[in-house]
Amino acid sequence: MSLHAEVISETARLEELAPAWDALAVAAALPFCAPGWLLPWWRSAAPASARLHTVAAFEAQRLVALAPFFADDDALVPLGAGANTRVEPVAVAGQEAEAAAAVAPALGQAGAAFLRLPGIPETSPWPELLAEAWPGGKAWLHEDERMAAPLVELPETFEEWFGSRSSRFRKQVRQYERTLAERGAKLKLGAGDGAIERFAALHRARWADRGTTFLDERVEAAVATAARELPPERLRLFTIDTSEGAVAATLFVAAGGEVGSWLGGFDAAWGDLTPQLLLGVEAIRDAIGRGDSRIDLGAGIVEYKQRLATADETLRWVTLVPPGPRQLLTRLRMTPGQARLAVSRRLSAEQKRRVKRLLRRSS
Repeated sequence: MSLHAEVISETARLEELAPAWDALAVAAALPFCAPGWLLPWWRSAAPASARLHTVAAFEAQRLVALAPFFADDDALVPLGAGANTRVEPVAVAGQEAEAAAAVAPALGQAGAAFLRLPGIPETSPWPELLAEAWPGGKAWLHEDERMAAPLVELPETFEEWFGSRSSRFRKQVRQYERTLAERGAKLKLGAGDGAIERFAALHRARWADRGTTFLDERVEAAVATAARELPPERLRLFTIDTSEGAVAATLFVAAGGEVGSWLGGFDAAWGDLTPQLLLGVEAIRDAIGRGDSRIDLGAGIVEYKQRLATADETLRWVTLVPPGPRQLLTRLRMTPGQARLAVSRRLSAEQKRRVKRLLRRSS
């Protein structure tokens, strides 16, 4: 039986599908694709100009795939864009190609100049599947960026992981934990009253002299809602608490044995204890106790992540440009100068005139 697609433009319909959608995200072990994480973002933090353009694919009445996108200006981007990586379509295992064949034409109805998939695993099949299935001919794929994401492949016991670390690492962690106790601080798990607000304040303070952060009041409101809508074992906020409140915090989201680190922050006065390292150790201890398989420490090579990690994964930022009259202009705009010159040299006189007309219209 072939799949049929439905374009979803109303939040209420997406909420109706949330249980089946969540089951797909859990089965695929994609925590940041879960409705309990993405729907709060859509309600509270989506751009004012955004139009919901999510596509669901069904086999009879059974949800087989869901591509959580919205349209903004000329782009189709995943829900949570700007605040998340690892957001991509989710589908029943083994039916990804069939799902892409149903989903791509419906995504094409948005009429977007390009579709972006930011920070997805190198092993994700979705860019190529969607490009092949795009209506009107194969879409062009442009890889914008690559970045390493350190991982912790979790063994059966915490002692096994801890024992695999260097003697210097083990000694340092034990010393830091003793110092925490001497200062009256405790490691804690929970997103109770005021915890999300304190977490957000710590993160923003950490970034105050480093530039901007996307964790504004709207995103904070979305996280607070996610903390209520996700089961407590799926949203894990680890903090270092003192009598005066939390001095460090890191937020993780989990699904299907995968635990993803989202954001963290700490009071600079406690920086001598490398709080993010201690919170990472505690998150690993907790995840192993729950029987999880892996912790994703987030994109980017940072020293404390490398000290925790047992492996790396490559994330890629990919842009898909549909076929059609606008493709050439979009490709030229995305191409570096020297390559753009090389492309222009291969154009016929008529093609060059067409590009100039498009440029004048878009200016």
